[in-house]
Amino acid sequence: MDKRLLLLVIILTSLIIILIINMGIFSFIKNKKTKTFLNYQKVTLQQIEQEKDKLNGKKVEYTGECELAFEISLLDRKIWIEPSVNYVTGEGLPNFHNGSYHAKIRVFGTLLAEKGAHYGHLGMELYQINADKIELLERLPIIPQE
Repeated sequence: MDKRLLLLVIILTSLIIILIINMGIFSFIKNKKTKTFLNYQKVTLQQIEQEKDKLNGKKVEYTGECELAFEISLLDRKIWIEPSVNYVTGEGLPNFHNGSYHAKIRVFGTLLAEKGAHYGHLGMELYQINADKIELLERLPIIPQE
């Protein structure tokens, strides 16, 4: 075989191997980022109310309606949302405490439901989720403030 042809085959083979390795690495990185939120327990408001002692301090995944406005940061009007130190914002989500906002969201975070504790603005809520990540599911019309 001609030396130039052999060199071309070696170069093309090397490029294909590099491409395959890079695809594998990026796939691994993408899966690793996703997996960080797979160990969160899915919970409902009813479960939180019934099993607050068991769920207090646990990593939870909660889906509900979010209201953000002046001194309001609520999920389903019962759970205060507080961004954690490692908070990751999703696309289409506002900064916390910046104007009025209403949406269906999925929250991944640590549930605080200690007996006798109060959370949120002026301690008005019985539960809090320190959000590690929030995903926007659907924007909803703004709820008029009472």
